[in-house]
Amino acid sequence: MQRDLAGQLKPRGRPDGDGAAGIETVAFLLLEEFSVMSFASAIEPLRMLNRLTGAEAYRWRLCGLDAGSVKASSGIAFPVARLADAMHAADALVVCGGVRITSVYVPNG
Repeated sequence: MQRDLAGQLKPRGRPDGDGAAGIETVAFLLLEEFSVMSFASAIEPLRMLNRLTGAEAYRWRLCGLDAGSVKASSGIAFPVARLADAMHAADALVVCGGVRITSVYVPNG
């Protein structure tokens, strides 16, 4: 028995900078040495919802404190937009850090 997911899953959304009503935009702030597994676990349900409903219910933007790239704990570099530039059209912010977050971002002394 197949279920009609598109009729049941309706994100609240708002018109974004592109004028697309009903689409939620999630900004993912990637911090140096973030965990790829945690990031993937957060973004995969959004991608799967889009696929199951056959519509774009969610968009995401990868952000860093500055534009350029952010290196994950695995060594893989991800291209990112500057957080301040990406937030104008975002409905939510998800911060992705790692086990060394305090040694990377908290100053000593």
